[in-house]
Order: sequence, then structure tokens, then C-alpha cells
Amino acid sequence: MLDQDLRAKVQLTRVLMHRAVELTFETAVIACDALFVALAEDVRYACGTADSKLFKALEGTPYARLAHPWPTPTASSPARTEDRRRTATVLQPG
Repeated sequence: MLDQDLRAKVQLTRVLMHRAVELTFETAVIACDALFVALAEDVRYACGTADSKLFKALEGTPYARLAHPWPTPTASSPARTEDRRRTATVLQPG
């Protein structure tokens, strides 16, 4: 059972990495950013990003719907900083 799970994870990783490389060439985003986009595309769910470069690179492409801007905290908004910390904790792999 464990062996089958491991094979499935390796296969999924290969597929996502391949798609991320394709997205890198299509959109000119770096591969590690394209991996998030590939994952969002695979699960058919948009990802949130505070990376304005990634968001701008995807604007005007068919992949723009897969990324939504995440508000960046400012000095005058401590609540947003706390929200980002909480969300980052939730999104970390367990």
C-alpha cells in the first residue's frame, strides 16, 4: 500500500513539474512560481499570492484566473499581518 502511495506521489510530482516548466516558457514566470500555478490548475482552484511579480506576469494570460492577489500588510494594518501569519501556518504542509 505504501509503495503504491509513493509511486502515485512521484508520478503526480513529475506531472506537476513538467507542467510548471511548460508554464515557465508560456508565461516567463520562474519555475517555482509556475509550480503553484500548475498545482492550482490541476486541482482547479485559484491560489492566493502576495507576489506581485507573479500576479503581474499572469495578467493577460489564460492563467490569470488561477492567481488572486493577496493583500500585503502595511505599517498601518497590523491585523493584516496577523491574518497572513495565521494563513501561512494553515497552508504549511503537515
